[in-house]
Amino acid sequence: MTTGWEAAVEAQIRSAQERGEFDNLPGAGKPIPGRGLPYDEGWWIRSFLEREQIR
Repeated sequence: MTTGWEAAVEAQIRSAQERGEFDNLPGAGKPIPGRGLPYDEGWWIRSFLEREQIR
């Protein structure tokens, strides 16, 4: 059973799907980066440093 806010969120998602807002998103159909690698607790900081090009 869904609550009122869950139904509202689902309605917004369904509406966005009908408008095609989820079509052709970057990375669609591509594997998730890092999948299959061992877990690294510092993944987020390494990702940030690389993305922001910080040494």
